Amino acid sequence: MPTPLGPAKNTFSFLPTKLHVAAQPLRDLCLAVGVVGEVKLGALLACRISYRWIVLRLAIALGLVGVRMIVAAI
Repeated sequence: MPTPLGPAKNTFSFLPTKLHVAAQPLRDLCLAVGVVGEVKLGALLACRISYRWIVLRLAIALGLVGVRMIVAAI
């Protein structure tokens, strides 16, 4: 009686999913390290840069995103 091919075929079809799930903790660790670093950098910059400067730059960035969305819709 020949060996059925179903189990081998099934293993290879789910291999990318299994590898993705195995890499999830590493991705989460990298995201956590990045978030901690960004928070510390943001706190340092907030003490050295004036409130008005930060708000002005955020307003400019928001305006540029709006212009980009309008141009993309045309």
